[in-house]
Amino acid sequence: MELELRFQHIPDWTIGLFFLSLVLMSLSKIVYPQRHLSFSNLISHNRFVFVYNKKQAFIHPFQWFWGLFAVINCSLFLFFFTPIFLKNSSVININYLTCFALVSGFVVSKAILQNIHGWLFGNKKLLNEIVFKKNSFFNYGSMVLFTANILFAFIPFNAKLLFYSSLFLFVSITLIGWILILRNYQKYILHNVFYFILYLCALEIAPFLIIASIFNT
Repeated sequence: MELELRFQHIPDWTIGLFFLSLVLMSLSKIVYPQRHLSFSNLISHNRFVFVYNKKQAFIHPFQWFWGLFAVINCSLFLFFFTPIFLKNSSVININYLTCFALVSGFVVSKAILQNIHGWLFGNKKLLNEIVFKKNSFFNYGSMVLFTANILFAFIPFNAKLLFYSSLFLFVSITLIGWILILRNYQKYILHNVFYFILYLCALEIAPFLIIASIFNT
């Protein structure tokens, strides 16, 4: 079976998204150089998640810069690669605005549900710390997707190889974040196994199962 190397036509407006992504990265570095330095070393040194998880963690502009960067590039990643794997599906007609709405809706919905979970079970402060660390690794991993999007748009490359390799790196970075969380909160998790399992099933596993079922229709 012959592999499709890349899209025949890359829309011109994607250049604007690449430019916006670069602007967001530059602003985070220029306006908040110390945060950016710690964030850029997140994999090798987890100082960022320990120092900044209590300092206006979610409302700080730095997090908004990188949150928007992540949503833009996750959406673009879906927009580029979905048609390659779902040629016989109705989802192939998906456009970027639909991808952006799905990703942003997914992120916002999870944030709301996580806050409700923390409020119901009286662990909002701790849950906010866990979510901040998880989101930080998610934002960091989105740089892999940004790189994959640029390679796909401008360089003749095996699309499936690019997809699988970038997805592997993205998932690996996310898993590192989870390992860090499990290691740092192991005592709390062991004493609240039921609530932790409930959190995983309701807010981590279930959303991806729903998304997978949508793409399989």
